[in-house]
Amino acid sequence: MLQDTMELGYALLEKTLRMTQMAMLSSSSKLIDGSLAEKSGVVMIVDKSKEVEKLDAEINGRMCKLSEILEESLSQELISSVLSKYVETNMELQDARKELINVFLEMAFKHAVIRVNMTGKLDRKPFQDACWRKYGTEDEDGSKLRAAMLLSDWQEELQKPSWHPFRIVEDANGKTRVRIYCNTVQFAEQQRYVTSHGRSGCCSKSWTTMT
Repeated sequence: MLQDTMELGYALLEKTLRMTQMAMLSSSSKLIDGSLAEKSGVVMIVDKSKEVEKLDAEINGRMCKLSEILEESLSQELISSVLSKYVETNMELQDARKELINVFLEMAFKHAVIRVNMTGKLDRKPFQDACWRKYGTEDEDGSKLRAAMLLSDWQEELQKPSWHPFRIVEDANGKTRVRIYCNTVQFAEQQRYVTSHGRSGCCSKSWTTMT
């Protein structure tokens, strides 16, 4: 579209210049012929000067019109280019947004699975280390068996509601509060186990380490 408009403008300008040249040549020829006649010489010069001024005004008008056409075409082309770039950039941003949402959802799903799988479970290694320190590493199978039995006992105890240290109670004003309770017998048993086997024998996942 811009190329067609520019070609049209150039053709119009070329036509105007040709007409101007022909008019100037004609005027010069007539002026020369008219100079031979003394009576009509001055009148012919004045008339041809007015004709030249008229042609100049016409040329200026056509040049202004051509300039307006070119400016309008350039503006439309620029607006079209900007809109096209905006649409392209917006589509790229939308694609990036969708990709980020998918990544975040995938990350959240993985973390949720990890939390579900790990909550309430004990680490086997601290129990094995404690049994190896107490019973020695010579009887490796026996140490593993004792560690497995001990881990099973502790896991079973932790599944009991009485091990949960937090209690939600309601006071006289009807407000709920969170309080921490500790079973004295279970706490004493844990302290005895920690003292005899070493602190690493308890897993950080256990509620008893929080009481």
